[in-house]
Amino acid sequence: MTMGKKTRQTATDSTQQNVQQDDGTSQERRQFCRYCQQYTSALSISQGPEASEVSVCSQTDNISNGGCYLVVPQADSFVVHRQVELELRIPRQTLNTYMLETVCAPADILRVEPKEENQLGLALQFNDPLDLQLD
Repeated sequence: MTMGKKTRQTATDSTQQNVQQDDGTSQERRQFCRYCQQYTSALSISQGPEASEVSVCSQTDNISNGGCYLVVPQADSFVVHRQVELELRIPRQTLNTYMLETVCAPADILRVEPKEENQLGLALQFNDPLDLQLD
């Protein structure tokens, strides 16, 4: 049986700090551990005239408590610094239950990359870090 629960989660601490090395090279800049997992997601524009008009379904390529990367159908509405609303469905289970937890998170588009077959790769940063408990 599949049940859904909708939550908005935030984390209070980060796991790593940004570090610039003396030799000019840089270390991993991400503050949060990244997971290469696919989760069903829905993405919609949350501001401006397209707010109620643009909504797409996708899957994450990778995700962390700080943001995610996903591939969506090409649309002119997806531009850098545009605010979006992301809805994720995270599988949760115990010994005798299985459910999809729905997590909603406002996010900012950091990067837009052209992909094959009229698709775009979007790098999103959540407005507030989440506590997805993926490990």
